[in-house]
Amino acid sequence: MSQDLQTTFLSDPGFFPFNIDVTGERVHIARLSLDAIASASFLDQRVLQANTPQGWLEWQQLAEAGASLTRKPRFIFHIGHVGSTLMSRLLGTHDQVHALREPFALRPMAELGGKVAAPDMPWEPKLWQQRLQQLLLWLGRAPDEQNTIIKASSFVSEIAPEIMAATGPALLLTTKPHIYLATIFAGDAGRAETLSLAAARLNRLHRMLDATPWTLWQMSPGEKVAMSWACEMVALSRADSEDGDSLWCDFDVFLDAPHAKFEEIAAVFDLHFEDQALHETLNGPIMQQYSKAPEHGYSPQLRRDVIAQAEHNWAEEIAKGTAWLEAAAKEHPPIANALERLA
Repeated sequence: MSQDLQTTFLSDPGFFPFNIDVTGERVHIARLSLDAIASASFLDQRVLQANTPQGWLEWQQLAEAGASLTRKPRFIFHIGHVGSTLMSRLLGTHDQVHALREPFALRPMAELGGKVAAPDMPWEPKLWQQRLQQLLLWLGRAPDEQNTIIKASSFVSEIAPEIMAATGPALLLTTKPHIYLATIFAGDAGRAETLSLAAARLNRLHRMLDATPWTLWQMSPGEKVAMSWACEMVALSRADSEDGDSLWCDFDVFLDAPHAKFEEIAAVFDLHFEDQALHETLNGPIMQQYSKAPEHGYSPQLRRDVIAQAEHNWAEEIAKGTAWLEAAAKEHPPIANALERLA
């Protein structure tokens, strides 16, 4: 390992661990500007440009370069489509926060965590645990004594217990099932994405329940969306049972009283917003933009209007999803516990 690599990696958070090669035991490094990191809604292929400096390093080489790192990130976990990007951007206005949104490298690590006891697991479980800890330290690097807050992808919640055991309390964002169903059915893109992920989520839910009661082909679109809510909620509930100090936040409760709730959210990350800063943050442009694409307007009132329209247009599928959840909860206590959290 060169001294230059160690110095660069320890001092430059823009020297970013973008992806991992599980078979080759390598790390894909992309050199990103701090501005690009701060503005990105997704730290995946969409943030890479044709002229982005990038390349692969051996895992052990990077592990040696970062051996002295100690600061780990904190996390926002969520069930998807519940304002996690908005919350990340709001927290990112604090001068002590280095906000990362959906760093891609956590995805393959989560996939490995989902089969850690399976015969086709390529890494010894202890090695996976060690490398997860290393990746968290690499992602925890931040400029100017800031602290990193990571908004993870929803399916990273499967390894949230392991992550939170290492990094501390997290923000757990969710919403009530009928609001989730309406939100998903309200937009073509969100609906298509959720239905395309249904197979993977059904497999995850079966794994967490240690049972296989459902088949995808027998489920209506509304039932698949409801199952997606159940999958992500059960995952978060498992994580919280290992912690107990994390904050559950219903996104729509936040929107109804953002000032009071946001102070509670900030406290999870040991942050304090002065009154003026809090007012400017919650009354500024971030709350009036679509967080994944800030060039588009999207206010809390518009969200309410869109949900109300979807509840009317998709009433039959929403009813099917709600009925599926009620039946599933009667047979499976983890799903019943998930529903009780939002009662």
